[in-house]
Amino acid sequence: MKLTRLVPAFLITFAAALPSHAQDPTARFLELVERPVLDAGGAKVADMYDVVVDTTEARVAYFVVTVGMRVVPVRIPSDITLRGDKVVLVLPRARLESLPALDMAALGPNYKRGKDVVGGDLKDEKGADIGDVKDFVIGADGTIANVVVAFDPRTIDKPGWIALPRSSVRPDGRDFVATFDLDLMRPASETAAEMRRIEAAKAAALSVDRDERASQLIGRKFVDPQGKPVADITDIVADATGTRILYVAVNMVGGGPSGIAAPVQGLTRSGDNYVVPSGAAAFAPPPSSAGGKRLSDLSRKALVDGRGKQVGSVRDIVVNLGTGKVHYAVAEFDPAWIAAGYLVTIKVPRDDGRVELNALMGTMLLDQKAWPDINHPQFIANIDAYLAKQ
Repeated sequence: MKLTRLVPAFLITFAAALPSHAQDPTARFLELVERPVLDAGGAKVADMYDVVVDTTEARVAYFVVTVGMRVVPVRIPSDITLRGDKVVLVLPRARLESLPALDMAALGPNYKRGKDVVGGDLKDEKGADIGDVKDFVIGADGTIANVVVAFDPRTIDKPGWIALPRSSVRPDGRDFVATFDLDLMRPASETAAEMRRIEAAKAAALSVDRDERASQLIGRKFVDPQGKPVADITDIVADATGTRILYVAVNMVGGGPSGIAAPVQGLTRSGDNYVVPSGAAAFAPPPSSAGGKRLSDLSRKALVDGRGKQVGSVRDIVVNLGTGKVHYAVAEFDPAWIAAGYLVTIKVPRDDGRVELNALMGTMLLDQKAWPDINHPQFIANIDAYLAKQ
C-alpha cells in the first residue's frame, strides 16, 4: 500500500532516512472494519467489526468479527489473515462459532480496541499533546506498520493526515509518543488523488440521496434557495408497507401543519437544512394519513416473539429523502437475544411487531454508543444483502 493513499493533503518526509515499514498486504483499520470475512473457498462467513491492539507491542493481536449475533475475537495471523484486499478465515467456520465472546476485561489493561486507539493522542517526549491519531495501518502479521495522525496546527501548520512509520513513534497505552525531531520534518508534494476524494466527499455531503436516521431528521428545516427557513420537519409518513415515504410532515414558519411529497424534485442539502427550489410553494396541506405510518410511532414499536412476548423494541428508522425509500429499522433486543450494548439492523417490522430469532442471522450489529458510517458503500451493500434474504 502506498502511503500517498493515506494522506488527504500532503505527505511528510524526514531529513534523516527512516526505514519503510509498509508490508504487503496491509490494510487501514478504518477500511478493514468495513470488509467481510471469507472462508478459503471465498464464501462470506462473518463481518469485520473491530480489532484488539496489544499496546505494549503496538501490534494487533485479534481481529474482532460478528458471526451470527455474537462478537468474537480471532487471533491473527494464525486463525485469520489478510490476503490481498481480503480477510480470510483459516480455521473452520464451526470453530469460529464456538469461540467465546469478546471480553476486554479478561484480556487485561494492555489491550485496547482499535476504535479506542483511533482518537488517541500523539505526544512529544515531554508529554505534550501535539496531534490526534486518526487511523493506523496493519500488516499481514498484525504489526502496526504506520500510525496516521493529524498534527495540532500549533505544532505543524499544515492541513491533512500524515502516515508516520512505526519506528518513529512509541506506544503509550491508547496514545503514541513521537520519538523523532519535529524540526527534521518537511512537507512533500500534495496528493492530488486524495484531494479529489475529499472534494467528492464534500459533494456527497450536499446530496440528499443518502441514508439518514429518522430521529435526527425531526426538527431540521426546509429553506428556500436564499436560505430563508420555510418549514420545520415534524415527522415522516410512510406507506402501509412501511417501505416508501409518502410525505414529510412539517410546521410552516408562520403557519400551521403542512407536508411535502417525497422524493422532492431538486432537493439539496445546506448543512443540516434542506433546500427546496420552489420554497414555500412546494408545500401543501397534509393528505389524509389513513393507511400511512408515522415513523415517530414506528420508532417506538414493541417487538414480540412467536408467543407474543416482548423481546425488544425499535429504536430508529433509516430513510433516504432523495429516493423516498424507508431502508431499514434499528432495534434493541432483550440480552437473552442480543448482547447488551448492541443494536440490530432489521427489516421494517410488520404491524404485529413479530420477529423470529432465526430471521436475525446475518444481520449487522451496531455499537449503540458509536454508530458506523451508515452511508459507507460496503455497509450499505451488507445491509441490502441481509434484507434481500428476508
